[in-house]
Amino acid sequence: MAVELEKLRRGVSAFAGALTRARETFPGTSVNPAELDARVYAELSHTLGLDERELRDRLPKFAAERSRTAETPVYDRANAAFVAKDFGEAERLALRAAAAAAPANHAP
Repeated sequence: MAVELEKLRRGVSAFAGALTRARETFPGTSVNPAELDARVYAELSHTLGLDERELRDRLPKFAAERSRTAETPVYDRANAAFVAKDFGEAERLALRAAAAAAPANHAP
């Protein structure tokens, strides 16, 4: 169970990169959302060693839960909200993470 949870955490972290790579495979600007999702989950399934159907079912649920968990770092919560397609919350959390990181980036 702990191994699967770690794979799901890795899936949340890797989702945006897989989405970017999948978008790059479409010619022009026309993107079929179902095909895009299929390519993302196929890549993640291969990378994580999880069944694609199970991953499609479990990853969004896991991500939605993770995005609401206060113990999860805010940057990870933003990624999780993105995976769960809660884009408003993902943006809010990403801005919060950026604001928290900004002082660290400007340290002498």
